[in-house]
Amino acid sequence: MTEPAILAIIAAGLYGLGCKFFGYVFPFDEYNLYAGIGNRDKSAAPVFYADGELAKPWEFHQYCGFESAEFLPSHVPTGLSWRAHETGRWIREHSWQGEPGPVEAQYGFIQYSLDEHGRVHEEVLIVCRGTAWKL
Repeated sequence: MTEPAILAIIAAGLYGLGCKFFGYVFPFDEYNLYAGIGNRDKSAAPVFYADGELAKPWEFHQYCGFESAEFLPSHVPTGLSWRAHETGRWIREHSWQGEPGPVEAQYGFIQYSLDEHGRVHEEVLIVCRGTAWKL
C-alpha cells in the first residue's frame, strides 16, 4: 500500500472519530446540499409541450391563450424558477390577440417525489394552455 493511501485511511478514520466525538458541529456537519431546501419532499422541473410532444418554447411565437402570471404558481416546489420566469417572458413578448395558432401548447412542470422505498415518481402538472405558431 502506498503512503498516500495509508494517509487517506488514517484521515478518514480520524474524521469518523471526530464525527462521533464532536457530533454535528463544523467541520463535522452533515450536509444535505439541496435535499432540504424549503423542507419539501418534492421538486419540479418546467416543461413545455407542443401538440403533446416535449418542445422548446422559443421555437414558437404568436402565443394565444396563455397568461404569464401562471408560469410559476407558488405551490410548485422548484429550484428552476429562473426557467419559469424566462419562459413566461418569452411567451409574454411573443403573444398576440389574433387568430389562435395551429399548435396546441401546454406549459407545466414534471414533479418528482420519492416514495418510502426510494423509488422516484413523476407527475405532470399542466398550469396553462394555449396555442402557438411554429417559427
